[in-house]
Amino acid sequence: MAAEIRTSDSVPARVYSDDIELERTPDGVSSSTTEQSMDSAKQRIPILLYICMLAATMLFVFLSGYDFAASAAIMPTIGVKFSTLSTVNWVVVAYILPMGALMPSVWKVAGVGGYRPTLLIFSLFHIAGSVMSGAANGMALLLAGRAIAGIGAAGTTMIPVIAVARTGSRGQQQIGFRMLLFTWLIGSVVGLAGGGNMSTLKHWRWIFYFDVPFIIVALVLGAFSIRIPKYQGSKMHMLKRIDILGTLFITGSVLTLVLALNYGGNVLKWSSGVVITLFVLAVFLFIVFAFIEAKMASEPILPRSLFKTRTGGALIIMQPFIGIATFAPVVYMILWYDVVKFKSATDASMYVLAVALAALVASAASEVVVSLLGRCRPLVRLSTPLMALGCGLLIILDEDTSNGIPVIFMVLLGLGIGMTFQPHFLMLRAAAGASSMAGIVASALFLRLLGAAVGIALFNAVLQNNLSTKLAEVVLRHPLYVQYILRSMDNQDIVHLNSVPQSVRDDIIHANAQGFRAIFIACVVFAAVSVPLLAFVKRRPPMP
Repeated sequence: MAAEIRTSDSVPARVYSDDIELERTPDGVSSSTTEQSMDSAKQRIPILLYICMLAATMLFVFLSGYDFAASAAIMPTIGVKFSTLSTVNWVVVAYILPMGALMPSVWKVAGVGGYRPTLLIFSLFHIAGSVMSGAANGMALLLAGRAIAGIGAAGTTMIPVIAVARTGSRGQQQIGFRMLLFTWLIGSVVGLAGGGNMSTLKHWRWIFYFDVPFIIVALVLGAFSIRIPKYQGSKMHMLKRIDILGTLFITGSVLTLVLALNYGGNVLKWSSGVVITLFVLAVFLFIVFAFIEAKMASEPILPRSLFKTRTGGALIIMQPFIGIATFAPVVYMILWYDVVKFKSATDASMYVLAVALAALVASAASEVVVSLLGRCRPLVRLSTPLMALGCGLLIILDEDTSNGIPVIFMVLLGLGIGMTFQPHFLMLRAAAGASSMAGIVASALFLRLLGAAVGIALFNAVLQNNLSTKLAEVVLRHPLYVQYILRSMDNQDIVHLNSVPQSVRDDIIHANAQGFRAIFIACVVFAAVSVPLLAFVKRRPPMP
């Protein structure tokens, strides 16, 4: 008889003595009744289907990591292609914003409509967005394509996580989560390396077309191998548990804030009515979101159980800042190499690849440490200081820094990033008393991705406003070259035209280096916010 995998929890969870105990729930904290109902069905899955399910989920998650990294790698090429260097950060923001906003709602939507049909719909969105991005002949169409792909990626990332969380014993689930995490990091490595190598004016479109055949393969594998039971209760009852209003208001709040940061000091003055209105609207929408989550939502986007312990509250508050310190340095270091050091997109991506490789190594090492020592808290307490140190060292970079020095700093940052996955997720799960890791991952990624979207937009505002001031000083020194100087903000290749004297070129590059330094200062501030919060991470959650 063929070996089978049971979707029940037949093997007791590992207990980490100092900070988590996965099978017990703190006083007053209970898991979601909906999640318990959806987990209650037991089903046997043949080993062949289980292997196919793992292959499908890993391929989907690989593409999620690849998409972000490749979008970052292609930014310099897009900036030249469409002369939009000052707003090219939107290539990344347009992708991660809808992806993060929709993640917490995916499992509830899939519970009503079925996991395989829902996966098909999200996959079609992902394919359509990738094709639209590859075929784009303008920035507007490209951003629309990235947003549609981001909507699809929310489902094609979360449903694999849910599939692993609902299949096999606790031990098998933990192995599955590790495989998904490593696959995402490997996808990031491939995205930076492969995306950088394809980032030429002739081949950049294939970075987006690359997704299509792999999504189709993963979808075919998942169509017959993902056997998650449907929610057995009332579909109307389940629909009422989807926090639609909360999702709409938080997405609107973040989007208006990002637009305000993008327009302020760049397209419009900070004092303009449009920018002020956008800021006021962002605050208003966030207040409404907070009210909905506190008073109206039966199951908020962020489970209330996450805030019922000091450890859970501190860790969940850290997540947006971790998102900023994870994604923003990758985006702006690629641009730093491109603008300040005048490296090609290929070379810039290769230098920044160090952060993804270091994160991969640190994540694997943290798994070993947790397994051998049964301790998560030391890694959690080491992660954010390492990230803050890596970001802080970037401040010393200028146009005279050798190309290899930033790689060392990016390695330190990557080591910290690698420790923010499994150790943080395990401690959050223990603090919240959640029965499934999928909800914890969704909540953490929701905050990290939205935080990253805001951080990337904020840092671009810092860069553009600082650069405008510095370039105005350059114009005063070289008034005959005012057109070249101002146009360099949207197309860095202009700086290196033969008609631009070396003295003008040096002043423009120096102004850009100072602008990026302002970004790195802002980055270390946000990264450092998480450090004092570590004092609230207790040794052990309260036990009954």
